[in-house]
Amino acid sequence: MEQKIIEAAKATFLKKGFKDTNMSDIAAEVGLTRPAMNYYFRTKERLFQAVFGDILMSFLLLLPLIQLLL
Repeated sequence: MEQKIIEAAKATFLKKGFKDTNMSDIAAEVGLTRPAMNYYFRTKERLFQAVFGDILMSFLLLLPLIQLLL
């Protein structure tokens, strides 16, 4: 469920920006109530950190392939 939330948050942050995104929007997109969403991520800032970490991890996994191309 956490990965599903992160993916929904990533799309919402890209579409609306950090400031205009709220946790209720993301919760509704994944079919959770706001209290259920708080179980996984207490704040929008923590969720954003998880999104950023997910993007960073994806990049780091691709880094060896990128180095091969250089």
